[in-house]
Amino acid sequence: MQKMRVRIGALFMALCVALTFVLNAGAAYASESYNFALTVQLVDGLPADVLADVEKDLVVDVYKMADAIYEEDTDTYGYANWADGFVALADRFEILAANRDSKASDWQALYADAAAIVANAGGKITPVIKGAKLGTVSLDAKGLYLVITHGAVPSGESEIDAKKDYAGVANGAKYKAFFLPTMVAAPTKWADESGDMAGVIYTDASSGSWKDSATVLVKLSYEEIPTEKVTPPPSKRVVPTGDDNHLGPLYAVMAVSGALFVGLAVAGALQKRKEN
Repeated sequence: MQKMRVRIGALFMALCVALTFVLNAGAAYASESYNFALTVQLVDGLPADVLADVEKDLVVDVYKMADAIYEEDTDTYGYANWADGFVALADRFEILAANRDSKASDWQALYADAAAIVANAGGKITPVIKGAKLGTVSLDAKGLYLVITHGAVPSGESEIDAKKDYAGVANGAKYKAFFLPTMVAAPTKWADESGDMAGVIYTDASSGSWKDSATVLVKLSYEEIPTEKVTPPPSKRVVPTGDDNHLGPLYAVMAVSGALFVGLAVAGALQKRKEN
């Protein structure tokens, strides 16, 4: 019986040690926090009246597309665990990211296709950030993200316009603006020394050290909202008739005067004939 008690006690102690190890490991994993400061700005050079008309209601939606996995031996990040819908873009993204000569237009086409997936999902893809004011937002996990900027739209209308390369829409009082979607990798490598992303995502070691912040400059187009021209009703020319009470007597006098004039003219003519 004594040996049985010793064995049970030893087993209990082993379980306690194992449980403590698991809890400590879980706590260490949970305490590993991450913060990526993403600043979203509009490109410079917009007309002041356009900016004032559409900027006040602009918000940012951010969708996580995949997890970022660090590969220490090569100092690069790969992407895995792609979210539903976006997984169809995984191979295409890897090809663009691996090719340093990929054009900005190729990247923009990828961004548009990612935004199309969101637009066609009918609200089934949930953003990690929804409706944040234009400016700086915080991402709490490493990964690849889709950024869509848009503004207020009438009830029932989509925030993404399929006819404008799946750009976010903003309706001002005078202008309608279309904001091109973009992506950002967290962490990232800046595309230039200023820290602005130039439409290209770097995932390798050839662009300096990894950064936990980035600024994306959102490109946009705009058009003036047509105003409805109010056509004035055609002017009506009032033709008075003898039924008009205030003009009836005048027309009666004019009619009598005309008849008398005609009568006198006829009588004069007959008189001349007799004389001849």
